[in-house]
Amino acid sequence: MSFLSPFGRDNSLYYDSDYDNSTIAAPPLAKLNYRLRSFLKTYFPILLFLSGVLLGVSLHSVPNPLLPPSPSPSPSSPSSSPTSSPPPITSTPPPSTTRYDYIITGSGPSGLLLSSHLSLSSPTLKILLLESGTTSTSTVTPSSTILNTGLTILDIPLLWSYVATTSSYLWPIKNARVGRTIGGSGMHNAMLYVRGRERDFKGWGWRWEDVLEGYKRIERYVGGEERGWRGREGEVVGSKAEYVDAVGGMFVESCRAKGLRIDEDGFNDPGEEGRTGCGVYDFNVFNGTRQSVARAVLGEKRRRNLHVVSGSEVRRVLFSKEKGKQSVRGVEFINGGEVHVSLLKSGKGDGEGLGTEDSDDMERGVILTAGAIMTPQIMANSGLWEHGDVAKLKGVGKNLQDHPVVGLIYEIDELNEPSVYTISTQLKEYGDKLKNRESAKNEDFGVLGTPGLSSGGFFKSPYSGEAEDSDIQVTVFPRVTEPHITSFMKNKTNPLEKPKALFTVALLRPDMRSKVVPGPFNSSSASKKDFPLPTIEVDVPLSERDVNILKWGIEHVREILKAPPISTVLGDEYSPNKNGDELRKWIKANHLPNSHWVGSTKMGQPNASGNYDEYAVVDEKLRVLGVKGLMIADAGIMPNVPNGNVHSTVCVVGRRAGEFIVGKKKDKDKDKKKK
Repeated sequence: MSFLSPFGRDNSLYYDSDYDNSTIAAPPLAKLNYRLRSFLKTYFPILLFLSGVLLGVSLHSVPNPLLPPSPSPSPSSPSSSPTSSPPPITSTPPPSTTRYDYIITGSGPSGLLLSSHLSLSSPTLKILLLESGTTSTSTVTPSSTILNTGLTILDIPLLWSYVATTSSYLWPIKNARVGRTIGGSGMHNAMLYVRGRERDFKGWGWRWEDVLEGYKRIERYVGGEERGWRGREGEVVGSKAEYVDAVGGMFVESCRAKGLRIDEDGFNDPGEEGRTGCGVYDFNVFNGTRQSVARAVLGEKRRRNLHVVSGSEVRRVLFSKEKGKQSVRGVEFINGGEVHVSLLKSGKGDGEGLGTEDSDDMERGVILTAGAIMTPQIMANSGLWEHGDVAKLKGVGKNLQDHPVVGLIYEIDELNEPSVYTISTQLKEYGDKLKNRESAKNEDFGVLGTPGLSSGGFFKSPYSGEAEDSDIQVTVFPRVTEPHITSFMKNKTNPLEKPKALFTVALLRPDMRSKVVPGPFNSSSASKKDFPLPTIEVDVPLSERDVNILKWGIEHVREILKAPPISTVLGDEYSPNKNGDELRKWIKANHLPNSHWVGSTKMGQPNASGNYDEYAVVDEKLRVLGVKGLMIADAGIMPNVPNGNVHSTVCVVGRRAGEFIVGKKKDKDKDKKKK
């Protein structure tokens, strides 16, 4: 494996991993990249303008969606061939007279996979997908492409941290990074592709075998050796990092020098050792482009029966009482400053509908996919929470979980000044490669075609039980770009000072819990100004156990960083630079959110009497308890936060929701034919 400096392909930046630890010296040019990348972060808006002038701004659409070749659908799977000329994605609300089989609220990864599965299952279904954001991948908003690349800023992997700190792509919620784009938070995450572990799904009501199969069905893994647990035919593209940045590569080799396990499968092998040690992550990147679910679903497989309307903020779900139970009628949303309503088909005349007396099956309905922060707000607006007048659901907004994180920052020695011309050259080379992408290889796209990071590790602290997985995740950032660290940390770094590397230490199974507090909602107001936003409050702070694990994680990383080769390039510890009780106090005062939010509308399982626990919001089929025709299919349904990044598991939730609906409809269709 070779290591690449993020701003250059000079041969001196490469070195073989089979070296003598005692004699290696870090290549001087390998260090140059850190100041350059900090410079890019700070002056990106200016560089963007200058590069646009120099290189030309492209306003054309992309003929090739930059996806790896699509496999042929199996005879048993729903048809995946798109109908010609699907309706354009529009910001114009549909006529109030239009009725839908399913209305989905939120176009994050889960909502997109659910929408796609439903639309491809039957051409007769009519599906409405509402999204509050307006910007997306180039296959969705081609007029936004930049730098003669044919891509939007959301498509270029290296720019993810810029996007994740830009307010126009986010909900204005304090201490959170909640995506507000067509593609949701899947358009600004760091593209790490990390699956959940078997132990994560205890208490879900789902069998691990079904979940593992779900990961395989959503995955289209490119390259790599064949593994029985890998998927090759799904929508979610994954691949191993072709480039390993110099700091990340040195970190892995220092782990090797310390005798730690080196993982070769992106930490995704479901076996017992698959989530321990150090290694290179898998990423949702291919051919130098972010492989978002939006690109896969809206750029390749969208059909005419899926209507996507952007710029639409869902206010509430509408109900009517049928045979003693509240049944969903449709949704109310704001578009263009006006309140609009979209309703479901009534089902009259075909014996189906939402309010059937003997069934809670989703023949038609509304599925909330706005995420673990915004879905509780919509639920509360709709009268579905602990003080609700439609159904009292005590768990709405409660049990909110994340991976609390702290940042270990080190200075990097011996650097030269940055050059704007080097950056402009990289931009031009990146654009040229994209034009010839059919002949280019994944590793030819340079640093702009990467997230700017590659490596990390999972470690098991002395505070975890014998049967438990790792409880610490470390990610190596060659520069201080992690959005929560750069936005929320109290001790800010200056990009023009001595460059620094960041090692994030995240707690994977915290005792800490937060809650979503819904904003006040006035249903009689038609003003957009009255659209309420939730707040996030700590419910249970970091426990002593949480602090002990994070402290151990920091100390463990420090020991790794003492070993060569990484010790040869690092200078002094910049932060926290504390030990003992002072370090414990620092952790309590400086831990940050990671925006891996889950659990605020959690799934429950019935007991022997058929009753659910008091905080359960949905059942094992994701149906909201106490009403008919309403499901939730986003990260909020997870009872516990998964072991690692949550994006892939959110995708499984969306796909499973679609399978629950389609499977039931197929079974009913068969029964009707028999009759």
